Amino acid sequence: GVDVKKFEFEREESDKFIVLFVGQVCLRKGVQYLLRAWKELNLKNSELRMCGKITPEFEMFIKKYKNDNVKFLEFVKDVLEEYKKASVFCFPSIEEGSALVTYEAMAAGLPLIVTYNSGSVARDGKDGFIIPIRDVKALKEKILYFYENPEEIRRMGRNARKHVEKYTWEKYGERLVKFFESIV
Repeated sequence: GVDVKKFEFEREESDKFIVLFVGQVCLRKGVQYLLRAWKELNLKNSELRMCGKITPEFEMFIKKYKNDNVKFLEFVKDVLEEYKKASVFCFPSIEEGSALVTYEAMAAGLPLIVTYNSGSVARDGKDGFIIPIRDVKALKEKILYFYENPEEIRRMGRNARKHVEKYTWEKYGERLVKFFESIV
C-alpha cells in the first residue's frame, strides 16, 4: 500500500531529464545494469540520481560509474523532494517482494521502468515499462524512449498515479479483512 495523500504535490518542472532510483544501492537491486545503460546512453542535459545506502560489495561500481551526470546521494532525509524533481523512476531489481518505492513513485506521478521481479503493480505500456532482469539493452531502450518523448512521461505518469490509488493502505486493509473473512 501507499499513502497517496503524502504524494499530492506539484512536480518541479525542469529542462533536465532526471532518472531516479530509490533503494539500497546493491547488486540485488540490479543497479549495476542501470549504471551501465546510463553510461552507454550518455544523454545530454540529463542526470541519474541514486538515493540509498551503498553496500560494501557495490563500492567498485561507484568508482567505475561516478561522473557529473550520476549522483550517489546515499541516504536522503526527505525523499519526497527527489520524487518531485524526477522525470522517470527506474527500479531494475533482480530479487524483490513488492517494493514500496514503486508504489511511491507511481503516487508521485512518475512513469516507471521496472523489472518483473520488482513486484510492482505498474502495467506495461500504461504506467511505464516492465522489462526483464539484467537487460541493459531494454533499460537503454526505455530510458531513451522517455528522453525522446516527454509527453509520454506526463501521460504514463498520470496513468500511474490514477492506477496506484487502488493500492492505498486503507484499500489494502479492506482486501486483507475480506480475505480473512473468506477463510474463517
